[in-house]
Amino acid sequence: MSSASKREHLTYRDVVQRVPSIVMPATQGPHSSTERLWTVRQGARSLSVELIRDHRGWQVHFLSNEHWFASESVGSRELAINSATAVLNDLIAEGWVKTPG
Repeated sequence: MSSASKREHLTYRDVVQRVPSIVMPATQGPHSSTERLWTVRQGARSLSVELIRDHRGWQVHFLSNEHWFASESVGSRELAINSATAVLNDLIAEGWVKTPG
């Protein structure tokens, strides 16, 4: 396969750079709906994604070793799932392993 046809894949560092980060307000109230979509592992590290539906719409929260590090706001659940799936596919291509559940 030529280098031109090879697909670029995200590394852990790229995920941190790709996902827009926002400051989580200390006064943020409980979410009306939180859904864990997936968790991947590589060695001792884990990355997870949660979809959150609140008064602002849909949030895609990225967790590193169960600690929030970035979020992305999107207009629909479908867009949230598409965003999370794109990151998941890139991580799996980099050798991360999806955990069951």
